[in-house]
Amino acid sequence: SYTTSNVKKKYSAHICVHWVTTTADKAPPGWADTTLSQMNKIWAYEVDKLKFRPPMTDGQRGGNKKFDVYLKNVAPKGYAGYCAKERSIGGGYLASSYCVLDNDFLPSEFNGRAALANLRVTAAHEFFHAIQMAYDSDEDAWLVESTATWMEERYADDVNNNRKYLPDS
Repeated sequence: SYTTSNVKKKYSAHICVHWVTTTADKAPPGWADTTLSQMNKIWAYEVDKLKFRPPMTDGQRGGNKKFDVYLKNVAPKGYAGYCAKERSIGGGYLASSYCVLDNDFLPSEFNGRAALANLRVTAAHEFFHAIQMAYDSDEDAWLVESTATWMEERYADDVNNNRKYLPDS
């Protein structure tokens, strides 16, 4: 769905948000601004305040050296977002990455939860995966998922998204 004719970008000091203006992946007006604002807050919290390493640079992939976040309609596939390894760096375990977040987080697609709450918790979780790849991109899945879930609780404790995975007691 991303072609050069319909892609828009907004960026800050560290983040570049990409979205399209047509197709099913189209983000609603203002959502890219909301996403960029939230990603800036997450960077400030996870990198600046908690002192984790920033994600590895991707060189010029995505058009610049900033961390790339793509908005895409991933909810119909059962996702809120994901982080993907982009390329290995230095022949070791370090890797650059990018995140894909749902293009609108419609409450109807996410158990009635407000769009901003879904964005906050998902972005904090997925961005932490990018940070993890700055340490070790080949770590065990249980470790990366549990620590990313820990981060979503640190950043967006009020959302409690991860509780839906716990068994009823």
